[in-house]
Amino acid sequence: MQCHRGLTAVELLVVIALLAIIASLAVHSFSGLLQRWRVRQSLEAMHSAIFLARSEAIKRSGRVALQRIVGSEHCQAQAGTRDWSCGWQVCVHEVGQQLCAQSAPVLQRFEAPPGLQVLRSSTGEGIRFDRWGMPTAGFSFSLTPEGKTLDDAAAKGLCASRGGRVRVVNDPPCALRS
Repeated sequence: MQCHRGLTAVELLVVIALLAIIASLAVHSFSGLLQRWRVRQSLEAMHSAIFLARSEAIKRSGRVALQRIVGSEHCQAQAGTRDWSCGWQVCVHEVGQQLCAQSAPVLQRFEAPPGLQVLRSSTGEGIRFDRWGMPTAGFSFSLTPEGKTLDDAAAKGLCASRGGRVRVVNDPPCALRS
């Protein structure tokens, strides 16, 4: 009598079906983790850009702005809206100008990942910094996964006061304080 070792086709199909079920459950739980990671990554990049803009404004006696990117590879935002979902850049503007020209030097650029909604509390293409490194007005941002609300666990907010204090909040929108 011969002894055969190995799996039958039925046993193999059962194992593959079980693995598929487990993988589908894991993917669903990982999607929330990926959304939180994208929000956190973008929040840290914005925080970093604000600090860069502040230090460069001190170094250059003002003339530095944090501006939204209107268009990128995966994103097209409408002009004059609060939508910063394409990303942002720190750039140098000319004396007397509010924002950076197309040909202005860009010190840092960050394109937001797809699937992320970044909204500024007020409309505007950019935020200027004075010669002391302070923003000309307080501002705030809310970052949420696309299609989610501010009540979502992944939603975060970034607030900056006129005095320059920057803080991250878990319940956007945040109240602007001086």
